[in-house]
Amino acid sequence: MYSQMVFLFLKMVFLSPQMAPLSPQMVSPFLQVVSPFLQVVSQFLQMVSEFLQTVSEFLHTVSAFLQTVSQFLQTVS
Repeated sequence: MYSQMVFLFLKMVFLSPQMAPLSPQMVSPFLQVVSPFLQVVSQFLQMVSEFLQTVSEFLHTVSAFLQTVSQFLQTVS
């Protein structure tokens, strides 16, 4: 639904010469539709960012653990 609205808006703006000057009456409904969508995208990207941060910290912990095991094995042998 959002992609169709965006496509229609861009089609109106770029393919219709009589609509070249953008009026607030045209832009406002478009922004009202796009704004919640962009908020959802923003929240999703924030969640992805937090997930990747967690994965990064986990891998750092695993790396430190493996380094400790490696040093232990070198000491034992």
